[in-house]
Amino acid sequence: MQSNKYAIFVLVSGLLLGSVALADDLLAEKPTTTKSGVAVTLPKGWKTDDRGGSRNLLLARAPASDKDNTGEFQTLFSLDVASITKLDGRAQQAAVAKKCDNYQATEEPTAVTIGGVEGVMFGGTFTTGSVKLRSRQYLLLQDGRVYILTFTALDSAWPNYAKAIEACAASLTLSVQ
Repeated sequence: MQSNKYAIFVLVSGLLLGSVALADDLLAEKPTTTKSGVAVTLPKGWKTDDRGGSRNLLLARAPASDKDNTGEFQTLFSLDVASITKLDGRAQQAAVAKKCDNYQATEEPTAVTIGGVEGVMFGGTFTTGSVKLRSRQYLLLQDGRVYILTFTALDSAWPNYAKAIEACAASLTLSVQ
């Protein structure tokens, strides 16, 4: 019985170490620091884009566009900030659904903790013209500000990016205010 417990421990440890190594292979060598002291490590090969709005701290794109029978899209990551005092994942997802054509939830709001900061994550699909896209948002609340990480890709290409998206989100650190 003791050897079975040891074998399970070794197996689980190997899986955990393997997932850490996999995350390291998915991400760039060093973090990208945004203009407000927020740091995140982008997936390998992704480039920052200087375009963006007043709430936008960081905008980055995958190295190339993906294509399918609905169209073409270059996978996108944005990091935005807004003032807010309370997170309500269901209300946030409903607001996104109102803004996006044909929005369908694929991931219900789920509590997350990233870098010691609590928040919520949800996802869905929608269309822009004929192009079917999928997005996932992470909303993290710290000191009256919500940090919004949004990843958007062609729905058909999502599986190609899912692990890198999760690793990138997990790399986020917010400076203590």
